[in-house]
Amino acid sequence: MAAQMAAKQSRTEIEKLEVARQKDRARYEADRARLQAQLDQLSRKLEKQSAEQLGAEAELDLLSELRSAFPGDDIKPIRRGAKGAGIIHDVMEESKRLGRIVWESKNTSNWSNKFVSQARQYQTQYETPHIVIVSRAFPQKKKGLCIVERIPVVELRMAISLAAIIRDGIRDIGLMRASQVGRNQKAQELWDYISSEKFRTRFVDIADSVESLREQQQKERNWHEDAWHVEERLYDKIDARRREIEAQVKAIVRPMAKARIVSMRAGA
Repeated sequence: MAAQMAAKQSRTEIEKLEVARQKDRARYEADRARLQAQLDQLSRKLEKQSAEQLGAEAELDLLSELRSAFPGDDIKPIRRGAKGAGIIHDVMEESKRLGRIVWESKNTSNWSNKFVSQARQYQTQYETPHIVIVSRAFPQKKKGLCIVERIPVVELRMAISLAAIIRDGIRDIGLMRASQVGRNQKAQELWDYISSEKFRTRFVDIADSVESLREQQQKERNWHEDAWHVEERLYDKIDARRREIEAQVKAIVRPMAKARIVSMRAGA
């Protein structure tokens, strides 16, 4: 009888451990979902990772990502062989064009200052200060995002984040109740800020922090998954040993119970 009570108590303790483990796992999943939602919200505004690295069709990759991120805008490539930039991005509000961003994609291994000279010409050609170079190659000791002669040079993985910031500024200016001169002045002020070192520093800090946060979340996820695997193995081991004890107890008790029944029948 004492052995049976001990086995029952053991089962109760194991069940309590399992309930506590499930609650802990549920709390972790809830916290992880909340943090992931916050990260996704920040990422949509500040960073959109490329699905693949720049390849032979880097310009098409950029075009596809821009169209996916801003479906209401008029975004079109310049015909191959035609003189001009790679992609013209007109920011639209319903059927009204509020402003323009010009994208020049460079899929080369080596940086050339000619890229910037060419980009500055596009400012006049397309009547917009908003010219951005998306490139694999960067000036020496530069990466991510840098400003060269007031022209942003950015990696593809950060391009959509930068596009969102520029686009929001263009849209806000375009919807202002101001004269064309006033809007042009604000557009220039916007570009002065975006092409400044202060903006570059803040933007890169955000992009790096988002990347670090993703890495930290992955480490936490891996740690919890490893812990759960260990707990499951321990639980299985505890359950197996409990079953062995119960089986042994039954093996001991049943012959005694059977003998008692036989004795009682004989006495009757």
